[in-house]
Amino acid sequence: MNSSLDSSFSTSMPYPEGALAHLTEEWMSRDLLLRTFVPSRKISRSVSRAISSLSGSSTTSKRLGKGLAAGPRVTEVAPELEALRLIQKYRAGSASRTLALLRIKERFDRKVAAALSPDTRVIAGMPGAALQTFLSAEEHTLKVFHEVDAPPKAHNEALLNFYDRRDVVGEIYPQRLVSRVEDELDVANVILSPSSVVTRQLIDSGIRKETIFQAPYGVDFTRFAPVEELRSQPLNRPVRLVYVGQISNRKGIGFLVQAARNLRVEIDLIGPLVNKKLLDALPQNVRYKGVLPHEDVNIALARADAFVFPSIEDACPLAVIEAAGAGLPVIVTSCTGSAELLEDQDRSLIEPGDVKALRTAMVSAVPLPWLEREARGNRMRSSSPKNRILSWGQYTDLVTAEIVQRSINLTS
Repeated sequence: MNSSLDSSFSTSMPYPEGALAHLTEEWMSRDLLLRTFVPSRKISRSVSRAISSLSGSSTTSKRLGKGLAAGPRVTEVAPELEALRLIQKYRAGSASRTLALLRIKERFDRKVAAALSPDTRVIAGMPGAALQTFLSAEEHTLKVFHEVDAPPKAHNEALLNFYDRRDVVGEIYPQRLVSRVEDELDVANVILSPSSVVTRQLIDSGIRKETIFQAPYGVDFTRFAPVEELRSQPLNRPVRLVYVGQISNRKGIGFLVQAARNLRVEIDLIGPLVNKKLLDALPQNVRYKGVLPHEDVNIALARADAFVFPSIEDACPLAVIEAAGAGLPVIVTSCTGSAELLEDQDRSLIEPGDVKALRTAMVSAVPLPWLEREARGNRMRSSSPKNRILSWGQYTDLVTAEIVQRSINLTS
């Protein structure tokens, strides 16, 4: 590592996003991190302490994000925004909620921009919350844009290709966000893309290919694996399918519900509710389980016979790879970024919105013997040259090496 870059990386996370949190933690352990900026969580911690005190429990978490613990290099900003964020958290599926969250990100961005050290050589930011930070950074600072989702314009186009505008108005990104992210992309020195799906969207939107660095997200397979205790499940039972992700039109939940009607399969939907209307009049074989802790998600995967993910566009959802790590066959659409990491034997690839193909794939699912489940899960963990799935350490190595080289090029 170039010594001039030691302790000179900073990250800005308006919400606890997994990949950037893993990068931040790794950079901290490698003495590359100068500072990470996160929203204040004082109210949440106070509430947690109060609940713990009343219940006699001492399990209050000190973590500020996924994989990121409180420490001297973690800077909390904008405490006045926490109450607004908590209020918006429970307003699912509305255009006003999207705008309100964008305003919170914009104010968070301004706070980070004001606090950014001139010693920062690399600053990594996220969509909707990086523009002022990038513009205020020094000339020698490499501006890294973490493109965790599709560009907003591509997101909107995908929705309107499949749905009437009035049915997805709560999921359409406002022009204010579209313009802001386009500006962030324009000023970034490097854009991190998690899949060829996102890379194509970026290039189609006019981004120069040389600006993009594509690396699929890492996966923690120690958390998602076949469950030994469930190896004796009977095979002569109804077929069980599971979906994990947002309950939204973008994720194709309406198509999934339509395909499931009158099928002799059971389907569990797990994840945060974005569009409540999608749960109206569910058929008896489809159940909504809400949001579950990671350990409970792994149990749900272990009890299922296949994983279904009917999204109409998706950058690189980890749920798809995690399900494969649990030994499940995966039914997934061609516009889902992480599908490209799986071999044909591990996935059934269908086109988004194709209800007939989705029904056929679900009907084809059967309960698998334990040894086959175990073999599937082990294949995801193998070091075979064919395996394109990274660990988080490998992801960090790839991204860090690219960022270091680009930072050196920027100042040479």
